[in-house]
Amino acid sequence: MPNGTTIPLTSIYTTPSGGTYVGISSGTASTSAATLLSSNPTINSNTTYTAWFNRNEYTITIAASVGGYNEVVTQNNTTGVVASYGNAETITIRSGESLTATAAAINGYTFTGWSVLSTGTTNSLTLTPNKTGTLTANFADKTAPSIKVIETTSTINSTSQTVTLNCVDGVGVTAYYFGTNNSPSASDYISIDSTTNFTTTKTVSSAGAYFFNCKDGSENEGQYATKVYRSYTIDNRLLTVTGTKGTYTSGNYASSSSATYIIPYGTTIPLANIYTTPTGGVHVGISNGVASSITSATLLTSNPTISANMTYTAWFNRIEYTVTVATGGN
Repeated sequence: MPNGTTIPLTSIYTTPSGGTYVGISSGTASTSAATLLSSNPTINSNTTYTAWFNRNEYTITIAASVGGYNEVVTQNNTTGVVASYGNAETITIRSGESLTATAAAINGYTFTGWSVLSTGTTNSLTLTPNKTGTLTANFADKTAPSIKVIETTSTINSTSQTVTLNCVDGVGVTAYYFGTNNSPSASDYISIDSTTNFTTTKTVSSAGAYFFNCKDGSENEGQYATKVYRSYTIDNRLLTVTGTKGTYTSGNYASSSSATYIIPYGTTIPLANIYTTPTGGVHVGISNGVASSITSATLLTSNPTISANMTYTAWFNRIEYTVTVATGGN
């Protein structure tokens, strides 16, 4: 360069990546001993200049969503920091330095990936930040709601059964279904305000299998199949009587009345409790199914257990009365 040339300071250095310009000193010196130039130098001899730069520093926020922890160790920090939901941590890292982050899910959750400063779904990563930002470990609930169904004590002559449905979930129950569909569609669910403990009561008035499903805010679903409810029908038949008392005409009954009840699968019915003797009748017995006549029916000798929708026929003789007519005289 020609003698006497003045050099603009801004033209004699290039800021390196990750650095911030500090100044230029004449000659070579340690940072503490350098005198920074305050004006453009003029070349009048062979001269060495030193350009000084600070390494950039970045503030990194270490965060985690509900369900786990985010542990970060930097090159210059062997102890590291651990962040959890609601308890973010911050570190300062210089340009060119790396950090190692490890995500750990708590019981019932799973790690789903990193966000903001990095992406990916591997639970451990090494990152060299080039800007200030947040590194978040994200987790998702994977536990289905816990479901319980409490059935009322069965009565032999119930026409319906009441069940109490209970669903518990740490994230929160947001929808439920109760009915006879084993695989309900999304439109079958009833949405509710999110709650960790949901209870409702339903009445069953038709025989069949019922299912109670619950969903939480993460779309995890649990299902409980209730006891299978069955129906039994009692057909009370009052027979006509001909001839000698205690005999009856096959297939000929004067009147009948029937009733249908709902009862849990497997319930044993005491014979004495499932019929009502009509006025003017005497109980004969109970048969399984509908028989054309008592002569073709097989009367039960023990209490039946409900394992399907059943019909029973209760047979009665009509009471006979003997009327004595007396005549009197003078």
